[in-house]
Parts: sequence; structure tokens; C-alpha cells
Amino acid sequence: MDPSTTNPLTIAGLTATAVLSLLLAALLASLRWGGTYSALRLASEAAFLEEHDRRIDAVVAHDVARRYKLGRRVGSGATSDVFRVTERVTGEAFALKRIGVRGEPSLLRAVEHEVALLRRVRHRHVVGLHESFASPTRVWA
Repeated sequence: MDPSTTNPLTIAGLTATAVLSLLLAALLASLRWGGTYSALRLASEAAFLEEHDRRIDAVVAHDVARRYKLGRRVGSGATSDVFRVTERVTGEAFALKRIGVRGEPSLLRAVEHEVALLRRVRHRHVVGLHESFASPTRVWA
């Protein structure tokens, strides 16, 4: 007589103790690999987000280049460069400030605040804001 059919505590010819040992080993292995899986998952999500940001940057840079003809750089600072640009439709000249904001939440808030103020200010001694563009890592204003 087959022992697996007579003993209700056997599974595929293994005793309950052997089955529990295999289940425990599988659980421990999954926990060990789960940490690795989580790290790989986080790394792949980070790579995905980085690629996403890179592609959006490229699209926004293309939009800026389609609207303005980039001229020479007229200045630069710690986080930005200023270029002379010409609007393609009207031929009007402007200054375009390209500000890198990747990984700098406080800088991004400061730039957003500056852009919001420049949108409202109209004064002959203050350079006005004509237009702004934003991507995940740069602001053009």
C-alpha cells in the first residue's frame, strides 16, 4: 500500500515535517531574495524616472529651440546660464535664463517664486518675463 494514500500528513510522499521544512526554506529564501528584488525594483524605478526626466527635458528643449533661435551665452552663474535669443516668429531679441534645478527642491521653489513675481511686475527698471518653460530638471525663463 502506498504510504501517501494512507497517511493524511504526507504530501507527494513527504512527511508533514519535511513539507514544513521545505516551506520554511522557501519562505526564508524569498525574504532574502525579496530584499534584492526590492533593491532591483527601486533601481529600475529610479532608472525609469531618470529616463522619463531626460525625455521630458529633450521635449522642452526642442520646444524652446523651435520658438527661439539660441545665440551666444551672455552670462553664467552657479546654477544658470543666460543666452541671447531671438524669437523666430517676430525676430524680437530676448535674454533666456536656463536654470538647472535637478535634486534641489529649495532652488526650484526659489525659481518658481521668482518666475511668479516676474510675471506680475511691470516696471521700466525691471526686466520683464516674456515666457517660461519648465521640465523636471531645468527652468527656462
